[in-house]
Amino acid sequence: MMTVLQARASDARGTVSALSNAAMYAGTTLGAALAGPLLAALPGFTGPAALAIAAYLVSLTVYAAAGALST
Repeated sequence: MMTVLQARASDARGTVSALSNAAMYAGTTLGAALAGPLLAALPGFTGPAALAIAAYLVSLTVYAAAGALST
């Protein structure tokens, strides 16, 4: 994915890389902040698993809407 992003913005490759990494770590932080209480409140890993599935479906929808999944 990083290669695709950098290929689309050849003059700002460093900026694209930095923004991509910042978004990745922000997502990791947000996911952990949401999954912690779910893990404590629900039995087993059902809460974090449901969160992961929901996040995957949201990201898949965003990629599809942006045309990133077309060949």
